[in-house]
Amino acid sequence: MYSHRWMTPCSALIKLLNDSRDIYFAHSTWFTYRNMLRIQKKYTLRLHTTKHSRTLVPGHTVSMSSYPGKLVSLDDFYLTSTGLAVTETTIHNDNPALWKHLNPNATVLTWVRGAVANRLSSTGREWTSIFKRGNSGTYNNQWMVLDYNTQSQCPPILES
Repeated sequence: MYSHRWMTPCSALIKLLNDSRDIYFAHSTWFTYRNMLRIQKKYTLRLHTTKHSRTLVPGHTVSMSSYPGKLVSLDDFYLTSTGLAVTETTIHNDNPALWKHLNPNATVLTWVRGAVANRLSSTGREWTSIFKRGNSGTYNNQWMVLDYNTQSQCPPILES
């Protein structure tokens, strides 16, 4: 029997097609049947860049696969109003020798770092710069950020 403890919960793929005129951005979540109650969420939050600013944060709208009662995706599959598509594939750290390098004192939880990066960034470079702050090294993944604004043939996301 395959142990749930060692089950990799997801995998992701970004693939260019047709001479780079089209892109597959895909994510597969592998959970047990008890996690089948999944929903698509779209949050539009009129958050401002500062308390006195009238300027909205770049990622004011985020669409994601999620679960009832959750604030974030848990599948780590996001589409933002800035034209970013964000996902990850899990990489387990099964090497206890590496655990001594973790810094639990300067840590921000991964889901919080992801939510902040989704809201505050307009480019993939900005997203990674924001997301890497406060990384403890405990939730290791290969994060992929696709900037649809750099693709001339791809359709815009989050319309309607």
